[in-house]
Amino acid sequence: MNSELFKMKRARLLSVMFVGRCAQSFLLPTPQSFSVLPKASLLHEGSRHRDVSVSVSKNLVFCNRELTLDRTEAIGFDMDYTLAQYKPEFDLLAYDGSASKLAAMGYPREIISMSYQPDRFSRGLVLDIKLGNILKMDRYKYVRVAQHGSRRLGPGERRAVYRDSVETQPTYTGREYINVDTQFQIVDAQLFEQLVDLKDEYAVKRADPAWVGAASEAELAAADFIARKSYEQLFVDLRKCVDLCHRDGVIKDRVAEDPARYIVEDPNLFPMLEQFRLAGKKVFLLTNSYYDYTDTVMTFLLASHIAATEGRSHSEATREGYAWAKRFDVVIVGSCKPAFMQDRYLSLFRVVPQMTDEECGLAAAENVAEAGGPGSCGRDYTLRNTDGLGGLTPSEYLRAGHVFQGGNWLHLQQLLGLSRGDKLLYVGDHTYSDVLRSKRTLGWRTCLVVPELEAEMASHAAEVTARKKRELEQLRLKQEAADDKVDSLALQVYRAEMRSDAKSGAGSESGDEAADEAREALAEALVDGLEHQALVKAEVRSATEGWHACFPGKWGQIFKAGLMDSRFAKQVSDYACVYVSRASDLGTVSPTRGFRAQTDLMPHEHREPNPDHLGPI
Repeated sequence: MNSELFKMKRARLLSVMFVGRCAQSFLLPTPQSFSVLPKASLLHEGSRHRDVSVSVSKNLVFCNRELTLDRTEAIGFDMDYTLAQYKPEFDLLAYDGSASKLAAMGYPREIISMSYQPDRFSRGLVLDIKLGNILKMDRYKYVRVAQHGSRRLGPGERRAVYRDSVETQPTYTGREYINVDTQFQIVDAQLFEQLVDLKDEYAVKRADPAWVGAASEAELAAADFIARKSYEQLFVDLRKCVDLCHRDGVIKDRVAEDPARYIVEDPNLFPMLEQFRLAGKKVFLLTNSYYDYTDTVMTFLLASHIAATEGRSHSEATREGYAWAKRFDVVIVGSCKPAFMQDRYLSLFRVVPQMTDEECGLAAAENVAEAGGPGSCGRDYTLRNTDGLGGLTPSEYLRAGHVFQGGNWLHLQQLLGLSRGDKLLYVGDHTYSDVLRSKRTLGWRTCLVVPELEAEMASHAAEVTARKKRELEQLRLKQEAADDKVDSLALQVYRAEMRSDAKSGAGSESGDEAADEAREALAEALVDGLEHQALVKAEVRSATEGWHACFPGKWGQIFKAGLMDSRFAKQVSDYACVYVSRASDLGTVSPTRGFRAQTDLMPHEHREPNPDHLGPI
């Protein structure tokens, strides 16, 4: 063996052994001891991440594109819906707060009494805010399912709107189309559906003289108010209200008061981060949330982990929880993604907290409620302008503080000491801001967090789903046989007509009664075949809907639209090197693991030849 190659292999082996020993000495779980199957216990009852009793696959990291962690020098994470998963109560803050704000604007008061249903929508949908419709498309942007408000559009109505244009096919990229790319937008979709229904309902009421005569002045004013709004204006108003809830304290103040009520605890989160750092990876946090909220969430996550794993009191755990930033090599808050990945002129600021971790921990410990979780000290911070490394090495520059706000990808790669984007793996939940833009623009390696995956995999594993899938597969075989039969008969009819035309053109008499009878028999058989084909197609459509009904929510599988991959599935396969249901799933494999994608197959590579094929003319 080549001596240099032998040295490299020996050094790698020793490094892996060192990581294993360190993991034991630091009491970190090894990949085999991570909580794999009991992860359902982390999920909140009634949320989109539903509690499941069916064991799901132990392979928790799914690969689209070859990825070798051993060659990755830095691994970064988004915070919201990536490191921090939220309970339905979190979305309810935005929903209730926005509904109240809409009512205050003049919308009908019914909006306040409407309920939020977290399982009703999922990512991957598209809102047509011009027409008031909600769409689910396949990978080719064919609209498979459409609603106007909550009313399902029939196939003919759907095609008339989205497929019958003789000029151009819609691209679904203009300002009138809103992609539901992140969990935050589930509230937007729910409110949009309800406002569209409310607008249509009041249009009917306003045209009814009996209702007008019995309505109060407030009801008439609300009816006139919403009648003047277009569907697009409905969305603009609700988006303003939801955004205001994130900025005026309706959401963040409540989370700071009682984080345990809104944030899901994950016992595998910080062990996963430490595992990567022990393997020599740089670990960073890159989030659009600002420092005060990031401090609240990350403190709770670390304090909860310390309390659960070490049996410490909330007061003691809180004191150490404020040192969360030390678990990262670089922290960037208020990053303004996706601009962070596109605008090289964005300025970088250093975050300077007004209290040290120790001081804040002591102050917060005094505020811990008897029945509550870790408290909050609400520490303020200032921003200090920075001109970059200025000739210093990254380690020298970071000694003055490694928490920043703003900046751009060039700052981040300099701080991490990286010269190439493909040495960096970024983990996030937003299909556009976290995955698509970083992959397409910067060449980063990407991991998409898909929380919906857990419930979907559990549904796949359920016996009723497996049975309906088998029934659907049998019907699909029946449909293919019917299609082949119709195709064969149609081909025979065409060829019989061609032979008849050829005889007529040659001057032969066409009064061959046997040939005419054969053609008529073929035509009758073709009509019967077409009728049978239509019946089987209807059976397949019904079975497909029944199969999708086995999955959470009313839109069926997030990765399928009909029998095709959904538009969301295409985005995941195109831009996510790997995908997981939770960020900590990356801790279930070693930091040197290599992932390989499944072999791609073209349709002709797995289709058996048809022995009934008639062959060339």
